[in-house]
Amino acid sequence: MRKPLPLFLGVLALAVAASASRWEGGMLYGTRGLKNADLRGIFGSGTSYSPFVAARISEGGWVGISYEGGFDREARVGLFGDLFQLNVVGVEVFYRREWKVGAFSPYVKIGPGIASYKIHIDSPFLTAYNVKGNDISFAIAFGLKALVLQRIFLAGELKYGVLWIDPYDDKVDLGGFRAQIGVGFAL
Repeated sequence: MRKPLPLFLGVLALAVAASASRWEGGMLYGTRGLKNADLRGIFGSGTSYSPFVAARISEGGWVGISYEGGFDREARVGLFGDLFQLNVVGVEVFYRREWKVGAFSPYVKIGPGIASYKIHIDSPFLTAYNVKGNDISFAIAFGLKALVLQRIFLAGELKYGVLWIDPYDDKVDLGGFRAQIGVGFAL
């Protein structure tokens, strides 16, 4: 794992957030798909959850950090029905720009991250296909927050993430679309 990069990004996000006048946190939950057609045909779509914390750095500008987990899929493949497992988790540092329109705030969010993946086939003949590692990812999202109480909001987000890995002879894209909804609170 490239340890200096996530440590640097985390310290940078905390340093910027320390001077913030407003904080918010929350949890999004929904579906996650895969861009790679072969893997999508085997695993279909799965679930994902994303707890996050963000700090306002300017009028409409926020920086934050989020964790994405929950994508852990299994399928039986091959002539002997070998168990094929795929797990992807990650941490993302993001910048979010939102526009206040009454009780609603549409937003755009972008940022890099570090993703960990694990591909495992439970077969004595295919051990070369068992890989795990970390790689840099990038995501862009469009969302909408709706204030329901003074400090409580509902949120919906469509996000596309890119995660190219190179465990075999060809690159594989473990990225894909996420559609999530959730709740948050502002401090």
